[in-house]
This record gives sequence, C-alpha cells and structure tokens, in this order.
Amino acid sequence: MYLRYVARVCISCLVLLLQISLAHAGREEYAFGVLDQQKIMAESSAARMVFADRDRYQEVYQGETAKQEKKLRAEDESLLKLRATLSQEELARRQQAFQGRVTRFQKQIQAKRAALEHSFAKAMAEVQSALIKIVHGVAQEKGMSVIFYRSQVFLFDPRVDITDEVLERLNRDLPHLSMLDPSLLADPDETGGVLEGER
Repeated sequence: MYLRYVARVCISCLVLLLQISLAHAGREEYAFGVLDQQKIMAESSAARMVFADRDRYQEVYQGETAKQEKKLRAEDESLLKLRATLSQEELARRQQAFQGRVTRFQKQIQAKRAALEHSFAKAMAEVQSALIKIVHGVAQEKGMSVIFYRSQVFLFDPRVDITDEVLERLNRDLPHLSMLDPSLLADPDETGGVLEGER
C-alpha cells in the first residue's frame, strides 16, 4: 500500500514537471532535462576507446596467466615423477620452493587485476568529469534546473532529452582517451616476471 502511494506521488511529480516544461516550450526552456547515460557511455568515442583498452589489457593478461599456469602444471607433474628418486628432505625443499612460486603467481594476478581496475576507473572518471561539465553547460543554456537519468523517468517530452546534444559535445571536447598502462600503477615486485627462470 505504501509503495503504491509513493509510486503515485512520483508519477504526479513527473507529470507536474512535464507540464511546467511544456509551458516553457515556446521559448525553448524546460524545467528539467533527461539524459541517457547508457547511450553516452556506449557511443562516446572516449568511453569506447577506454573499454577497448581494458579489453586489450585483459586479453594480454589472460594469455600471460595461461602461459604461467601451464609452466606451473608442468613443474608440478615433474615433481610427482621425481618423488621416488628424491630424498624426503630434497623433495620437501623442492615442494616448498614450488609452493612459493605458486603463491607469488597468485599475488601477481591479484596485483595486475587491481592495477587494471584502477587504470580503467581513472580513465572513466575523466570521461565522467567531462560529461558532467557538458551537461551542466547544456542545462544552463536551456534553463533546466534538474537533470534526470533516462532510467529514472517513466514519461517525458522528447524535447527535454539532451542526450544527443551532450554526446555530440562530448565527442567534440574529448574525442580521444587512452587508459594509463596498468603496469605503471602496479608494484614491480608483485607484477614482474618472478616466475621466469626459477627452476
């Protein structure tokens, strides 16, 4: 019952805002605007470049991970074959060393993943910052005091949708953007090739 009441109030407010906007339509000023952020992020050139960079780094890391996992499996199988020929002390020493390499490998994966996420978030924050500045400018030009996300509005006049205009300006002001190489953000002691040559 309470939720129905809240829903009715929200719809009433949106209808009121729509009526106010339409009242100002003659002079191209509206009380509120609507922005489709999903469309912005899907179609802006800067955001698409950042997503492409992230996918590329992920693909490289996955390839490196698969290669290292293959080496570790081969070493594990080699140790199993040597169990009968090594002393207990030597076997224990080699197993301990192997486990140390596995642990460092796991830390490498975690560090690279964290660096990638940080680099991606940093780049997307730059897109978001430019987007906010542009939206603010468009809102001022059109006399809009409130901007809603498209997902928040059930019904609106298409004339209050500023998405295409914002997208055009974003592509003009920020046509290119690349992620910072995640390896520059990570600890080299954790992401370096510590597994290489350790046999």
